[in-house]
Amino acid sequence: MSDLRLDTRLRSRRRAAGLSQTALAERTGVSRQAIVAIEGGRNAPSTMLSLRLARALECRVEDIFHLTRPDALQARLAPEADRCGGSERVALARVAGDWVAHRLPPAGAEAADGVLVSHTDTQASVSPLFSEAKLARGVLVAGSGPLLGVAASRANRRFADLQARWLPSGNRRALDLLADGFVHIAGLQLEGDDGPDAAIAAAKGALPSWRLRTVQLAKWHQALVLPAESADAPPVSRVLETLADPEFGADADRMPATITP
Repeated sequence: MSDLRLDTRLRSRRRAAGLSQTALAERTGVSRQAIVAIEGGRNAPSTMLSLRLARALECRVEDIFHLTRPDALQARLAPEADRCGGSERVALARVAGDWVAHRLPPAGAEAADGVLVSHTDTQASVSPLFSEAKLARGVLVAGSGPLLGVAASRANRRFADLQARWLPSGNRRALDLLADGFVHIAGLQLEGDDGPDAAIAAAKGALPSWRLRTVQLAKWHQALVLPAESADAPPVSRVLETLADPEFGADADRMPATITP
C-alpha cells in the first residue's frame, strides 16, 4: 500500500454544494483551518470526519476521497459508451484545460492511453501509458462514420506529434460530449438530402450559447462542429488542416464557417 496516496475532491464537492469553507466547517464540527488543510492535501481526515463531510455534502465518502497512485492522472470520466462494458482501458486527452477519460472496448484493437486505477461515476484516477506531454497533444473526435477514423489516422501520419482519436458515437451523443467538454470535435452524419443547414441547426439546438465553427464534408455527408476558439490552435487545427485535403471533400469556401449565438 506504500505506493498509494489519498486523493481528495473536497474542494470541488464543497463548491458544487454552494458552501464556503466556514459553512462546511460549522456543519462538521471542525475549524475552517481543518477544512483548508484537507482540501490542500496536507491532512487526512479521520473516518468519523470523512463520514460527517459526506453527510454534509450529501454524497458518498468515495466521492470525496479515494486512494490513487502518485503518478496517476485525475480525469473527468465520460459517460460510458454501450460497447465498452465496464472496461478499464481508456483514451486520455486534455479538453478545455481538463484531463478527460473515455472507456475503450475491453478487447478492442485500438491502443489505450491509460488504465483506470479507481473511479466514481464522473471522476477517475488513471495510470497513464504515455507521458503527459504526449497525451496533451491528443484530439478527440466523436461521431458516426468511418471517415472520421480515416481522417484521424491520416492526421497522425501527417503530424508526428499529433494524437488524434475517433470515438464512434451517434449524432446526439457526439453533440452531448462536445457540450459537456469531453471531446474537441463532434462529427455529424447527414441523412438523405440533409445539407449544411441541417448540421448548423443541430449544433445551434444543442449548444445555443456557444460560438462554433463547422466544417462541411459534403462528399461524405458529414459535418464537424467545434468551439470557434479552438479551431485555429494546435492540435485541433492540424486535424482541420488534414481535412482540407481534396480527398476528404471539405468545402474550402465554408471551412470553417462560424456560428455565433
